[in-house]
Amino acid sequence: WKTMLREAVFAILVALAVASPFNKELDRHWEIFKQVHHKQYQIYEEGFRRLIFEQNVERINKHNLEYQLGRKSYRLGLNAYADLTPQEFVKQMNGFITRANRTSKTGHVQQHVQGVRLPDKVDWRDQGIVTPVKDQAQCGSCWAF
Repeated sequence: WKTMLREAVFAILVALAVASPFNKELDRHWEIFKQVHHKQYQIYEEGFRRLIFEQNVERINKHNLEYQLGRKSYRLGLNAYADLTPQEFVKQMNGFITRANRTSKTGHVQQHVQGVRLPDKVDWRDQGIVTPVKDQAQCGSCWAF
């Protein structure tokens, strides 16, 4: 049965390779992605991860087109997780789970001041208030960043 499984996986990979359009630039991005993020795959997994990568590149490109058209307020880019499905990312990275029945309050007091107009947006980086984004990895302490 192992031989049959290997043959089936090989057939699927060949079908994917033939079905996908040949794109040298995407090939180059895939190789750079693997090199930069130190990604190595088993031979049976490479095609699957490449397909996910391509889907994520397409999603990023569509989003960034909407950003350029003014429909989105932020840009997306490739990162070390571009070879993961959204479900895999959530499973791998969301180690911190909050308690469902939290009873404590934050202590924040909201005040409304008459006649004050607030800006539509504020980039706190320009004010020196926040630090650059840090890689939190899987620590589960994102609240501390």
